[in-house]
Amino acid sequence: MTNEADNVQEMRPGGDIVASMDNAPVLGENIAQLVATAKQYPRSVKAARDRAVGIATIDPEIAAECFYTLKRGSKKIQGPSIRAAEIVASQWGNFRFGSRVLEAGDKDIVSQGFAHDVETNVFVAIEQKRRITNSSGQRYNDDMIVMTGNAAAAIARRNAIFSVIPKAIVQDVYKKAMQCAIGDAKTLGDRVQTCLEAFAKINIGEDAILKKLAKKHIEDLTLEDLGDLQGTFNAITDGETTIDEQFPIETQTPSGEAQNLFPADAKGDKADGAKGKKRTVAPKDD
Repeated sequence: MTNEADNVQEMRPGGDIVASMDNAPVLGENIAQLVATAKQYPRSVKAARDRAVGIATIDPEIAAECFYTLKRGSKKIQGPSIRAAEIVASQWGNFRFGSRVLEAGDKDIVSQGFAHDVETNVFVAIEQKRRITNSSGQRYNDDMIVMTGNAAAAIARRNAIFSVIPKAIVQDVYKKAMQCAIGDAKTLGDRVQTCLEAFAKINIGEDAILKKLAKKHIEDLTLEDLGDLQGTFNAITDGETTIDEQFPIETQTPSGEAQNLFPADAKGDKADGAKGKKRTVAPKDD
């Protein structure tokens, strides 16, 4: 099964990325030689961190993609996103990472991500499984299977990267990106409006957002609420979760048309009916 996520990226000592369509996590090179070369050109941890922070906070739009927020019951889960992982990994140096789809079965698709710190010779490979059937047990069509596989591969890649690069570095980049994205009281109104416009594009209206945040008016939203909204949007578009899971209610489109959203339904077909149209949200390209 050919997939866009079947790629390997290698960070050479000079910081250049070498991309390969090789499906194997270990490239056809002598690992001992790679490690020896990395020892000759060791990274500066501080410089790598500073470069990653600089990229992640270059503007609020980039920063807003660097974290996700999930609601599991009454618990809020927040952390660095796939974009944050790619930024940190690209600046770490002497580092190889990548992902691929391993197999697509009748009900699940399995992707694998890997990360290799050549300087310390620490290697991690992580698998991620995703369901490829809808609630009725119907298998997705080919396009939805590819999208699901790509999302699973991206998540596996992120988890592998964060299993190798020290948490202290990742947390610093992630927290500063959040601060840049959320802004302050002076910028809150404009950034809330930008966030609402993004949700409108996936047919999530203000009423659904207010209900999720337990607020009566948009003007009542706080900086923390803005962070939660931006993180939730990233989690949906990255394939971490679905609209149904985060907004399990009937929502309104900007035009006022009632819709029931089923982003994980097979085929992603538009089905007219009393409950509106079924829609899909494609994960972000990697």
